[in-house]
Amino acid sequence: MDGLEEASIDAPRFPFVPGSRLKRRHGRFLIGALALFAVLAAACGAGSSDTAPGDAEQTATDLTGVEQAEAEPDAAEQPAVEPNESARTQSEQVNLSNNVVFDAQPAWSPTGTRIAFTSDRDGDLDIFVMNADGSGQTNLTNDPATDLDAAWSPDGTRIAFTANREGNFDVYVMNTDGSGQTNLSNNVAFDGLPTWSPDGTRIAFTSDRDGNSEVYVMDADGTGQTRLTNNPATDAEPAWSPAGTRIAFTSDRDGDLDIFVMNADGSGQTNLSNSVALDGLHAWSPAGTRIAYTTNRNGNFDVYVMNADGSGQTWLTNDPATDAEPAWSPDGTRVAYMTDRDGNNEVYVMNVDPSD
Repeated sequence: MDGLEEASIDAPRFPFVPGSRLKRRHGRFLIGALALFAVLAAACGAGSSDTAPGDAEQTATDLTGVEQAEAEPDAAEQPAVEPNESARTQSEQVNLSNNVVFDAQPAWSPTGTRIAFTSDRDGDLDIFVMNADGSGQTNLTNDPATDLDAAWSPDGTRIAFTANREGNFDVYVMNTDGSGQTNLSNNVAFDGLPTWSPDGTRIAFTSDRDGNSEVYVMDADGTGQTRLTNNPATDAEPAWSPAGTRIAFTSDRDGDLDIFVMNADGSGQTNLSNSVALDGLHAWSPAGTRIAYTTNRNGNFDVYVMNADGSGQTWLTNDPATDAEPAWSPDGTRVAYMTDRDGNNEVYVMNVDPSD
């Protein structure tokens, strides 16, 4: 791909692993969670089956473009899954952000009227916002450092995000017009990937301050930082359930990358996806009954969905390209996701049946 070169990354903090080799664009490292997939794929030897699912149908709307890290999954046996009958035919693909540089990580506002996303169109990675139809694209963070991983507060008045503007990655928060940007976690370790509790009083995040990647929680003002997971493996990517009682997260503690769930106090940690492939980049449905996620169990990365207890694991996308990083619309009728099916990574949206 144009403008891409390999670079050795020697960084001890999540989501990088020392000695990993990732792609970069114009000298700016891709530090999204898909890069972690690539690293763990090589480290764990996890992979996917030789058999791809049958012809899936979906409605997909092209939103934006992004480069990605390379990931070549090895073949491995996986349980068969049935296609989702609510998938539709690919049609009416509309590019919303329509930019040739890095646009990624869409996050719906609680009202569903706006989408926050990450872009490097102004020379560095910033948090942008646009209307749900792609209009009104505006740089919110507007800082020369790296800003990414936007997460809306439940009341829609604030956005938490990850930034390295003080020499290391921390969790920040700002008003939705970009004002009031404040460092919340304020630690010399890696802190990032924030997710709000449904009542807006707490933020869960990933940190390696204790020597490896773990899930932490803090009050919304940055106080009361507490570790929830305590495992020598990688625990990361927390996602709070809509009811606020559980947190889904990604872990490789069972030898490959799986989606786990725990109670909000860190107890009851359970493997949900339980696959020998790479499972992660997950999001709860607004009703809290399903979890959309990314997996490479069928030969390439696709978007899957499962029930909140881990049953009913079913693919939503079926394309030889990479489909990843799903995000539900607040009404549960659409899932936005990242794909490279047009030759470079972009963000699409597809219709889903909220009653499934």
